Amino acid sequence: MSLTSVVDSNKPFFAQHVRRPTVRPELPILVEPTRDPSLIGSAVDYAFRYGCRACWDVEEKEAVAWHGVNRLLFAYGPRAQAYKTAVSRVQAAERRMDAFEDVEDFGPEEAVACLHLARMEVFARGGPVDRFVHLLEVQPDQGQIDEVVRMFGLVTWDAFDPSERMLLNPTFGRGSDLVDGADADLVIDDLLVEIKTLKKSALHAGTIRQLVGYAVLANTYGVMGDTGTPITRLGVWYARSGEFISWDLDEVCDAEGQREVARLFAGLANKRRRAS
Repeated sequence: MSLTSVVDSNKPFFAQHVRRPTVRPELPILVEPTRDPSLIGSAVDYAFRYGCRACWDVEEKEAVAWHGVNRLLFAYGPRAQAYKTAVSRVQAAERRMDAFEDVEDFGPEEAVACLHLARMEVFARGGPVDRFVHLLEVQPDQGQIDEVVRMFGLVTWDAFDPSERMLLNPTFGRGSDLVDGADADLVIDDLLVEIKTLKKSALHAGTIRQLVGYAVLANTYGVMGDTGTPITRLGVWYARSGEFISWDLDEVCDAEGQREVARLFAGLANKRRRAS
């Protein structure tokens, strides 16, 4: 069960223990969506990841795109054209982004690389790969390329400058195992950040609950093995508005509420043990 599924299936519980922060963002949309919002969202995540890597020494794990490649390998074997195409595309995209060293230089070619990496994530999410294999032949269109370039250009990198640690797509040890391997977008020191490419910039209840869930998993099970630095702040980068909003964890979920959320996750762990 994913973290989103846990939140959606326990709405009364989260409504009781998680509050909205005092901040009420209604930000202007500077980059209008074109099409395929899931693809664009994943591509922006990759672009942000490589932007952080260009600015700072960051700890990161293997790109999810490779999980998609591996599922094609499992489905079709190493000689299949679909697998070969996927490997070639991901390797070429990573070579392009490995050479990316200055956020001022992000342009159409970098956007295409990020879109290709994002495309592979559809295979990593589960379900029959046959349903999506035709997408390997689809090239990004100019509207999608421009959309990613424009959102990248809105990032204020100084807002994310770390003091001690920056972790890209961090996981939470055994906690991530409870929610289908969930990972967050970014951890900076004691701040957990999600990147949103939503059509509207309002702060949705689901977003707050998701962030609280990540924070409780982090503080219960650790972040990438680090159990010494708790998450105390939450934030959202609104990619279509170029704005960053943050607040204290305690403002939206007090200590007792965090303990209750931790108990909810512990219950999931107990159910999993009984089922096995």
